[in-house]
This record gives sequence, C-alpha cells and structure tokens, in this order.
Amino acid sequence: MTDPKIMQITSLGAQGDGIAINSTNERAFISGALPGESWAIGSQEPHLSGAPAPTRQTPPCSHFDVCGGCVAQHMNDATYRDWKRNLIVDALARENIEADIEELWSASPRSRRRGTLEMKRDGGTCTIGFHARKGHDVFDMTECHVLAQEIVAAMPSLRSIGKLILPEQGTAQVAVTKTDTGLAISIEAKRLQKLAAEVQGKLAQHCKAIACVRLIINGEIFVSREAPTLAFGSSSITIPESSFLQAVPEAEHAMQDRVCVALAKCKSIADIFCGVGTFALPLAKKSRVAGYDNDVAALEALNIAARHSQGLKPLTTSRRDLFRQPLGVREFKGIDGVIINPPRAGAQNQCTQLAASTVKTIVMVSCNPTTFARDARILIDGAYTIGSVAPINQFLWSPHLEVVATFTNR
Repeated sequence: MTDPKIMQITSLGAQGDGIAINSTNERAFISGALPGESWAIGSQEPHLSGAPAPTRQTPPCSHFDVCGGCVAQHMNDATYRDWKRNLIVDALARENIEADIEELWSASPRSRRRGTLEMKRDGGTCTIGFHARKGHDVFDMTECHVLAQEIVAAMPSLRSIGKLILPEQGTAQVAVTKTDTGLAISIEAKRLQKLAAEVQGKLAQHCKAIACVRLIINGEIFVSREAPTLAFGSSSITIPESSFLQAVPEAEHAMQDRVCVALAKCKSIADIFCGVGTFALPLAKKSRVAGYDNDVAALEALNIAARHSQGLKPLTTSRRDLFRQPLGVREFKGIDGVIINPPRAGAQNQCTQLAASTVKTIVMVSCNPTTFARDARILIDGAYTIGSVAPINQFLWSPHLEVVATFTNR
C-alpha cells in the first residue's frame, strides 16, 4: 500500500469542497475539508491529517455526514457567509464586472416550504429522504434543519403511504409543498400497486393526519380536501401541481421587496418568466403588468388570482417560449420597467434584446451566479449600468445562491 499524499487545503470551491494543493502543485477537491487543514489522500477515503481548522464546527444535523442534502454545515458562520457571498463576487470578477455587492441575506433554518424527496420500498420497509452523500441510495430522513417542520413531521405518514401504493420493490419521487392551507403532495412512481377503494380510504386518513389538502399520484388527484393556496401580497394563488415556486417564504419576501422598490416609479412593467405571479401580483398594485411564461398551468393560476384580487392595475399574461422567442426590442415600446427571473440556464437571448432596448429599469432575479454574471455582462455592454447586487441565501448550507440586481439605462 502506497503512503498517502498529504495535501494542504488553501480555499473553498464553488461546491463547498476544500481545494487542496500539494508540493508538486497537484490539485484535489475534498468534500468536508476546510482552509488551513491538512488532508491525507491515498488508497483510502480522504481524511484529516492533523488538527481541524478553528473555523470547523459541529454540524447541527446528526445526518450531515451521510445525507447528500447539505454541503456546508461543518463551516462556522463567518466562513460559511464569506464562502456563500463569494459565489457572486467570483462570478462577477470572471466577467470583469465591478458592482456594489451587499452583505449576504440569509433565510432561517427549517424555513424551506418545498422539497423533492426520494422514496424507496423494499419489502415491508419504506425509506424516504434525500439521496445519500455517496452513491444513489435513498437516505432515510428523521430530522432536517432546512425543511419546514411540518414536512419533516409528515415523514412517518409518507412512509405508510409508500407501503400502500408502491410494489415491494418500488421507487418514487415525492414533491411536498407547505401552503397556507396545508401540505400539497405529488408522487411520481414508475409502478404502482392496484389502488382499491380500501387503499384510497387509508390514503385519505393519512392525508388528514398530516394536514395534507391535496394528494396527487402520477398526475391523478386521489385526495382533495381543500385548495392549496399561497398569498402574494393581497392576492391568493392556488398552486398548480408542478409550477415553479420560490422555496422559502421569507426569501421570497426579501426579493419581492427589492423588486417592488426598484420598479416603484415604473408605470408599465413586463414580467419575464412570470410563473404564478410571485412578482407580478405585488407589482400590479401600483403598475400595469404584462406577464410572459411558457407554463400554462402557472399562467392560468395567475389569471384567476388577478381576477379575484381587488385594487390591482391591469395585469395580462401571454404564453411564450422565451428561449426560442424572446421579447424583441420593438415589443418594449411603452415599457419602462422589466423584471426578469429566468431558470438556472439564464436568459442570454432575452438579455441581448433588452440590452438594445430603451427600458428605463431592469431588475434581474437569478438562481445561478454564473449565468447571472454572463447576462449582466450583456446588459452592461449594451445600454445599462449595474446597481447594487443583493445575494440572497435562500438554500441553506447548499452551493445555490439567489441574486437580485437592478440595471439602469444610461
């Protein structure tokens, strides 16, 4: 057996791994390692060689070493906040963008209202949780410091539901959302047992026990006790099964506040990738809003909410594949404000059109610092100046970061 290489951890990578460099400048990325530590790498698993860094802390969750959901609970607060904020600092630096980057805003533990879990039945045992840190096995979750406690408390009943609907060797994905009226649960399984009337009755009992207002299995509604709704300002939305939703309510409010302040003086606003109206509905209290998205169910939910809300300015929606058919420069005539909230891939083509427009103010909300910086570069190279950039730590102890930034037409 060869002697292990001792490598020094010099910094943290974008995924939270420690970046190690040895005497011959070989690099390695080591999960769980922190700057200032020495780690041994050889035929065995990498392991700490010497004293732990003073920035290391005991993870708050007992599952941290085996669960694949979090990557950064071993960092103390200052190290964690610096690493998370530097995700956007480094992304902007790679695009040669200088901007005022605010201090990190961070959500509270146990505040995430939605999560997609893995379910696996093996005979009389049903396991539910995230994937394990190593491999593709499902880790059985008994506690979580990220998900809302209502979701964690539902785990025993979800295991019972799994035993009722899955064959003895079956798997499924379980999407759980905490709404204002109760839990909304959607299960996608490759194979199901025959769901007789007796089974459906037991499903209803389990749903009642965990305050689940809607249970959907493979696209079919099995339990519907009440509409799962969420409030956006003074409006209320019935949540479609698979439409995008911000993960943490307090993070959503922090982003809404920044967007509404930035666009407060705009009379006519285009909401690009509007979804169910996270920003469109609060903006429509003061401005005309035209929403664009390709999600039919989300647009329908937004339209219903707008019709049943009082005191809103005109709010219209249009279905549009914004990747294939971005709004063109001419379509921004008469628009003085834009909110754009693209998926992780960003909105390169749309930003190219915006960069040539005369829109006064653009606010971008992004869940990917890398594509945000690329798209920001397009706007800056066009007619826009970037203002302050707000890093929003919505996804605790993960390498994901939300960014909110305002661009003003020069």
